[in-house]
Amino acid sequence: MKVKGKTLIVYLIKDENRLENIFDRSDKKSILKHIRTLYKKQRKLLSQGMYHIVFIWNLENRRMTDVWIHNVNTIAAPSGPLQKVHTFRDFEPYDIEISSGDTLIVLAREEELRRKVIRIDKYLQRPKYIPDFPFDMQPYEDFFV
Repeated sequence: MKVKGKTLIVYLIKDENRLENIFDRSDKKSILKHIRTLYKKQRKLLSQGMYHIVFIWNLENRRMTDVWIHNVNTIAAPSGPLQKVHTFRDFEPYDIEISSGDTLIVLAREEELRRKVIRIDKYLQRPKYIPDFPFDMQPYEDFFV
């Protein structure tokens, strides 16, 4: 999806804390509304970067969002983009450990795909390009009914 011209690659986290406890599966715009509101309220923090990889998850029935900001690497360009991460509980910054092993796998697979595709504009054309994930992490279920 795009917010203010910036491409967001959004992952919905499916684990023991079910997303349907905090989002309406019959409202296809519920997650979109959440993201747009977050980006509006946190405009200053989230206006940076070339593109963002966003993880939405449930913690104690609160909406959690990890935003990984990918930016041009001016330090060591061949090694890929520099990243900054912000975590939000509902719409406010939240201090917590920032990633699980699954998150690291997704980020690594996204970076592998970006390097294979080479051109950033083509890489950001979704769903034309989707990373290859381990069997137990395949995105096979549509969240919305």
